[in-house]
Amino acid sequence: MLCGPVTVVTLTLHLLVVTFGYPLINMSIVYFQAGVVPIVILFALFSLVSLFINMLFADGIALLEGNENYELNLEYSGLAKELFSKHVYYIFLFVYIAYNIAANIAMGRIVAQAADDFIVLVSGHDYGLQFYPKLEFVKVESSSYFYNNPGQLVLAITVGYLIMTAILAPMALFQLFAALGIQALLLVLVGLACVEFVYFFAKQGLVQHVPLFGSTWTQVMGPIIFNLGVGGSIPLWLNQKKPHVHTKTVMTSVSCIILVLNISLPVLGAYVYGSKITSDIFELMTTISPTVLCRVAVYIYTLTVIGSSIPINSLTVKNNLYTEVWANVPFTWLIGIFLQYIVGWVALSGGIFTTFLNYVSLFIGGWCGFFFPIIMYIILQRDYVRRTGAPASPLGLLPKWLLPHWKIVAGACLAITAIPTLAQIVLDFYFLIFLHKNVV
Repeated sequence: MLCGPVTVVTLTLHLLVVTFGYPLINMSIVYFQAGVVPIVILFALFSLVSLFINMLFADGIALLEGNENYELNLEYSGLAKELFSKHVYYIFLFVYIAYNIAANIAMGRIVAQAADDFIVLVSGHDYGLQFYPKLEFVKVESSSYFYNNPGQLVLAITVGYLIMTAILAPMALFQLFAALGIQALLLVLVGLACVEFVYFFAKQGLVQHVPLFGSTWTQVMGPIIFNLGVGGSIPLWLNQKKPHVHTKTVMTSVSCIILVLNISLPVLGAYVYGSKITSDIFELMTTISPTVLCRVAVYIYTLTVIGSSIPINSLTVKNNLYTEVWANVPFTWLIGIFLQYIVGWVALSGGIFTTFLNYVSLFIGGWCGFFFPIIMYIILQRDYVRRTGAPASPLGLLPKWLLPHWKIVAGACLAITAIPTLAQIVLDFYFLIFLHKNVV
């Protein structure tokens, strides 16, 4: 088991790595389209809701009989197996595994582009085997040809994609502790990269017009849910932490720091690039007036914050498949590790990637990150009340005057997350079906 200080670092990079990795990449365009004021408010609100749900989930897990100090070491799927019926559990397992694979495909696209950009930096060209619009081996001057080509849909396997696969796929064969240790050691590099981003934005100048209140709201909730829905990581961290590590203090401190960074960096990016922003701001940072130091910082950030999470997600999928579906090593390796690389290249194109991320986040991301943790808390608290006759809050999250109303609190959390998600789905389909507009 990891020691206290290392556990805190692991929390910083693993528990909330997704909430720090993607906002800088995919939230700048949301700020530009929907407006700074409403998105700052919405992102801050969902950050607080996510933090509260995560702590509520941790509170509930401690209510499980014999698990007051998280001695049972139940993973997310193992907890679901304890709480849900067989049929509901299999639905959970499918959604959970599908979302992890989908998240890896989305993160893999970012890492692959960083690898291709590095190839361009070194050799002056990028290379790939193109399948559409024409089957041929292509040599281009910019990775934008493969990843963000507004005039032509391109389906290809790039050299950067192959390099990413060769590096990250074998890492999923490590033990989980080794992967978490690697992730924790990269914290300093992440901090240095963020300092460079702020310096680069300041040097470029915040000269672009960004509306305070925008008019395009068709891809807001997908990125927010993807960025903040980290409830599934809570059981993993609780299993690793020492009893003296104060759960509420660590989670609150880390969340506040990351909230500031998650709002400030994307907003700065929006004011630097304005209408030039695409789904991936890193592409602009490495192609429009880049410095060598900025490009290196982008590569470091991508490999540390985003790339290091992919093998951990793969480990999660592989282990869940092995223990819950079929204890067959080739099967678990194929689905848990290699499937995402076999099919992920299809999502390299910017339009396909954005659509993929938006709807995967809306349809299954909310379940994994928000809804399932709330439902599990309700079941855990209900079972505790049946055993003892009264509700409890081991972490002291709910004060005595609020504890008797725990059902209302859980229901409010469910409504706050579910209503905007459903509204986003209805809005997107209205634009798509009735107005015949591409919502992404």
